[in-house]
Amino acid sequence: MKKNLLFVWMAAALSILCLSGCVVTPPASEGRYEQDRPVYRDDRPVYPSVDISDLQQRIGMLDQRIDLGMRNGLLTRDEGRMLRLELQQVKEDASRMLRDGRMTQREKDRINADLDRLEKRVVREARDDDRQRPRQEDIRDLEQRIAALQQKIDFGIRKGALTRDEGRALDVELQQVKQDASRMLRDGRMTQREKDRINADLDRLEKRIVREVRDDDRQRPRQEDIGDIEKRIAQLNQRIDAGLRDRSLGPVRARSLRADVKKIEDQAARLKKDGRISRQEKDRLNEALDRLWQDLEKEKSAGRKRWK
Repeated sequence: MKKNLLFVWMAAALSILCLSGCVVTPPASEGRYEQDRPVYRDDRPVYPSVDISDLQQRIGMLDQRIDLGMRNGLLTRDEGRMLRLELQQVKEDASRMLRDGRMTQREKDRINADLDRLEKRVVREARDDDRQRPRQEDIRDLEQRIAALQQKIDFGIRKGALTRDEGRALDVELQQVKQDASRMLRDGRMTQREKDRINADLDRLEKRIVREVRDDDRQRPRQEDIGDIEKRIAQLNQRIDAGLRDRSLGPVRARSLRADVKKIEDQAARLKKDGRISRQEKDRLNEALDRLWQDLEKEKSAGRKRWK
């Protein structure tokens, strides 16, 4: 009997040990994410969200550090581009997590870990050997050369040493040089090799300006006076006013005729602003005014017949 009781007691103790071994003890780290579990309200899960203002501040500060490193020459152009790509990836990951309007603690910890790694890389890249990096070159002389060439082109057009087509072509070349320089300065710095390339482009452009100014001016159309064009425009406007007063023109047709006169006036002002008006251009203005004058007289004649 005692043996049976002893056997029963040992079996019970063994069962208790087995059952205690089946109990799952949660890891210590799971307690940190306890708040990520939803809370049910009216049988609907409501997920909590953590504050992400500190994440936004970290991302903004890292962006500024990369900018500052590139401007100061601590980061090369390639290093800055790679770091920017990594930071952009972190931003996209955070945006993807926030598509449902919330971010859990687990997701926030993941973004913080990515920012920690990126921050360490920024520091490491900024502290590496700078002797291989080209130094920032002063570009104030380039800006002065570009401004001086622009003045030469404008002066040549005004004085007739350059035709309108020559001036436009030279202007296009100068704008291309300025765009190239701006593209090289996107990271806030310009190397000596890049500066030499811009100077070579400016040298070629300067030689072409001199060549165009000194070429045979006998082929250039001479400056035409457009005082008579301006008088004809004024007379047309007066005729339209007279037509409204004697009711030979209706207000709708008068507005249409005024709009046509305004177009010719704007075209003449634009040609005059360029500094030169050729005989051919003046003839085209006169032809347009002739057609408009004929249309006006036809309208007034038809209007008088309607009133008789």
